[in-house]
Amino acid sequence: MFEILRTVKFSENIDGKKVNIAVRFTNYTEKVFLFDLDLIKLVNSKGDIPEELKGKAKKVKRYEIFFKKSIHDKIKQGKIITPDYTAFRKFSAKVLSQSIYTILKDVHTKILKDTDLKTVNISVINRYLDGNLACHVYSKSTPQNIEIEMSGSALAGRIYFPWLYSHRADISFLEKTLVHELEHHIEHLRGLYQREEEGQKKISALVDKGSISPVLPVIYERFCNLYTEGIAMFIEKKKSATVLHDSSVNKKLVQSLEKMSLAESKKEADDIYLAEFCPDSETGEYYMGYMMCYFIGLSIAKKNGKDTIKTGKKSSIALTALKDYLAQSQKVLLDQLDEKTYNETYSILSRMNHYTEFLNAYYAACRELGIDCSLMDPAFYKSIIINAKAKKIVALKNIAES
Repeated sequence: MFEILRTVKFSENIDGKKVNIAVRFTNYTEKVFLFDLDLIKLVNSKGDIPEELKGKAKKVKRYEIFFKKSIHDKIKQGKIITPDYTAFRKFSAKVLSQSIYTILKDVHTKILKDTDLKTVNISVINRYLDGNLACHVYSKSTPQNIEIEMSGSALAGRIYFPWLYSHRADISFLEKTLVHELEHHIEHLRGLYQREEEGQKKISALVDKGSISPVLPVIYERFCNLYTEGIAMFIEKKKSATVLHDSSVNKKLVQSLEKMSLAESKKEADDIYLAEFCPDSETGEYYMGYMMCYFIGLSIAKKNGKDTIKTGKKSSIALTALKDYLAQSQKVLLDQLDEKTYNETYSILSRMNHYTEFLNAYYAACRELGIDCSLMDPAFYKSIIINAKAKKIVALKNIAES
């Protein structure tokens, strides 16, 4: 009964196909909604973030979704709006459905073209998905049905409350998030996750026999995610004007990955991953994979005749000088790929079937551009394997290349 009352449904025909969307609020209760709103009001009523909020923010990792200058200014002026949970559900569901229909028409057109999609189910949930604000549930998704979980707190903080106060819901955030998760659905349909699970089973069997290090399942998943999360971030950030190359982040991530490979247990490797490598969805394999995609795209642009690139300072440099430019400072802004190159790059990336193809494409791109493979060079990849005992190398290499 509660499932029916808290589900908002939509239906639209796209190119002759009827696509249904069901947004379920069963797992985002009014109690949590009101708690989030109290937190939003607190965040936006003060000039600085109160210490007590920092503690709560640390637990959910993405406190920044609650602060908006437009809300802050109105609350400081004494304008307090009392929100309604039912109105929140209806408004959020409508915006979600409109965003998904737009993405299916304009971005991920292959989902409708290549499958018999009938329904997109979105479960609005109470938690923050361990630092992510949405998640494609591939274990429940099929060519006919897509399952996505979405943080109710994100909808309250980035969509509903800004709309109440300024009529400016953060649609850009929502669309980028959904583009990312629908890319994972495409990866799922291509069988990537099934192959990853098969690889993990082989590795786990060898771990159980004592043939390879128990940390290898953790390392294997990181390499797989470099590709799957990297390409999802790549398509998500298509409309970004610039790309930030941060060598300090690169260095820290490489060091953390090496620490994981040297851990003595799977738990120790997992703890390093959670504490250092990927505390949220904008670092770790997300950032590394995205930057690798970008440099692959830049090498394609060079092959197609491009010889310069704009920087964040609106000046241009020759691609032959890119290595020196990247070495000038820790943080360097580069111009986004043009649309034609972006689409060609995505087409090439989306035909890859294993992370080793992705790594090899990145190595080739670095050679083409004349830059160091600072994110993941061949010697470093090999060292991660060698960190296991010598007798364990062959077994791992065979799995990695299968």
